[in-house]
Amino acid sequence: MLRPIDQLEAEALSGLPAYVVIEQSITNSDRAQLICGDLGEPHYLWGVSKSPHEPTVGMPWMLATTSATFPREFLPKSRDIVAWMQSRYDVLWNLVHVDNHKARRWLERLGFTFPKNKRHLFNNEPFMEFMRTAPYVR
Repeated sequence: MLRPIDQLEAEALSGLPAYVVIEQSITNSDRAQLICGDLGEPHYLWGVSKSPHEPTVGMPWMLATTSATFPREFLPKSRDIVAWMQSRYDVLWNLVHVDNHKARRWLERLGFTFPKNKRHLFNNEPFMEFMRTAPYVR
């Protein structure tokens, strides 16, 4: 089961049920991966897809289940994942629900920034942009 905030995020951005969003996200991604816990239970599903508007921009996404705990051990793995994404795209950009505090803290720890005044409403839900630029891009 998805964390409620992740389900809200997926459904508000797309207007579709979360399971449809997950299928589409996996299909449209350059790479998608399911990360499971010690007992094989799903914890995180992540991926990155090319922006339909700009080929040098990747759109990273991640959904967590209610079994996910965001342990400290996940941060180094996350850094490796983001480094792989950044090796393929000059800019990583997407939206996060304003109330998704765990995701926002995780993104900050991974070097993403939140441009000021870049908030949007989708289906009456508030979202904010996040981005990370490769060091070689000015």
